[in-house]
Order: sequence, then structure tokens, then C-alpha cells
Amino acid sequence: MTDAIETEYAAAFFLLAGSPKDAVSVIFSSLKDPQLAITVARVYEGSDSGPVLRNLLESKVLPHAVAEGNRWLASWTFWMLQRKDMAVRALLSPLSTLHPLTATPQNPDSRLFLLNDPALIIFYKHIRSRTTTTLKGAYEITPAMEWGFVVATARVYDRMGCDLLALDLVKNWEFLHAERNVLAINPNSDSHARDLLRKARRNSKIIADDILEFRGEKKKDAPEVSEKIPAWKEGLVEPPAAVWEEPDMSWAF
Repeated sequence: MTDAIETEYAAAFFLLAGSPKDAVSVIFSSLKDPQLAITVARVYEGSDSGPVLRNLLESKVLPHAVAEGNRWLASWTFWMLQRKDMAVRALLSPLSTLHPLTATPQNPDSRLFLLNDPALIIFYKHIRSRTTTTLKGAYEITPAMEWGFVVATARVYDRMGCDLLALDLVKNWEFLHAERNVLAINPNSDSHARDLLRKARRNSKIIADDILEFRGEKKKDAPEVSEKIPAWKEGLVEPPAAVWEEPDMSWAF
């Protein structure tokens, strides 16, 4: 207890001395409290993209997530680092291949998504088509890996007694297998990102185009597109809603 209090005082004095980098390092390494370290960095800098927070995520949090096999934390860290494509891949791919600079031995369980939370597949489906960058990350996952992920999760649901969830998963899962070979040509090209965006929009999916933000560029002010106004709004009266009337059946009696 005394050591923890002394460590907290040490971190506080680092903050008073204007050294937040050392303060969050002490909190993370000595107090073993990643959440407090991240909170201090975000509050001190007042931003989610400050140098102290970025250094903490890259040098401390991400290696810790890889070593522990924590896919939730790894995905969140990549998302905070504006690597949304890697955030998607972190849910399925072996974490050691995404961040090889791991100081501590990797947890063997982290190499298997079979033992992970089955809710991962719901999160993966939710974010894989959110933006152009996440869509690119999803297209870099092989069909065999995605199929194994679905089958393994279905087996977990079956062992949990959720047979209907397992059946619904394998029956209605939508694979992103089309046009994967385009990535082999030039996965970082603007034209490729635009192609993915157009294909997704043709499938009636709302996807934000963040490819310029992903490559560190600023978006140009796009001209506003005027929404087409229905005819009844242009000074006309809105037609009344159709009401179903029951037919008169008195003739039958």
C-alpha cells in the first residue's frame, strides 16, 4: 500500500514538473493501471492525438495488448492511432503479425480466436464497413480466415446452448470476398479506395470516405449537394395518406 502511494506521489510530481510523459510511464509500469495512464494523458493534453498519448499507446498499451492477447484493447488502440484498417484486422489476424515489437512473451491463447469472446464477431461486422479505411482492412483478411472465424464462433455459440444464434450466424453471414484480388495491385491507391467506396454505396451501405484522413491529408471543402425537394414541398399541398376502408358487405345479408 505504501509503495502504491509513493508511486502515485511520484507521478503527481512529474506532472507538477511538466513531464506528463514520465508521469504516465510511471502509472502504466509501476501502478499497472493502463486506464489511469490513458486518462491522465488525454486530460493533460486535452486531445486524443497528442504526442504523449500517442507515445503511450505505441510503446506501452499496444505491446501490452499483444502480449496479453487482448483483441479488444488492440483494436481500440489502433483506432485511437488512426489506423482503422489495423483495428479491423486486430480482431481476426494473429496480433504478433500486426505488432511484432512485443517485449514480453506472447500469451499462447492470443494466437487463437477460438478462445476469445464470441462477441468479437459482432463488433467486427459492425466496424468493417464503417469507413473506407476499415473496409480496406476487412478486404486484407483472407476468406479462409474469415470463414474459420465464423465457424469457430458458431461452435462457441453451440457450446453455450445458443443453437439459434449459431444457425443464424452461418446462414446469414455476408462475406467480403468480392474484388479481393484488386488489393494485390496497389492497396494504398486512391483509385482503389474510391472503387471500394462505390461498390459499397451500390450495395446501399453508408460508408464515410476517410481515406485522406488515413493518409494524413486534409479534405478539401466539397461543394454542398442540394437535396432534391419533392414536388409536394414546392408550394404544393402534401397529399393525404391513403386510408383503407372496409367494403360494404350488407348486400350479402
